[in-house]
Amino acid sequence: MMINPTDISHLPQLIAQFLDRAGKDPYLGTSHIAVYVVILTSWFMQGKATPLKAYNQQIMKSAKIASSSTYTKLIKDLCDGGYLRFVPSFYSRLPSQIFVLLNVNPVLLG
Repeated sequence: MMINPTDISHLPQLIAQFLDRAGKDPYLGTSHIAVYVVILTSWFMQGKATPLKAYNQQIMKSAKIASSSTYTKLIKDLCDGGYLRFVPSFYSRLPSQIFVLLNVNPVLLG
């Protein structure tokens, strides 16, 4: 089932599905969850299917992450776990690109 990213009604189901998967993943903690939920919400609010274009500082502020090195580690862990694909921007005026990798359960979205 294809998800229309502008239809925000699917956001709670996707967050619930992520939380279920994250709860079984011993490598994820509360900071990972905060970053992922901010990214997922931003992706919906941006209204673009792929990729989310966002500045690291925006995500860090919303997820209450103060350290750039902590943010980098969290993003790396989420990428290694198959939750995201991250294409960094090395220029301060260009946003990074974040691809949300959904393992959508069609039954969940009914």
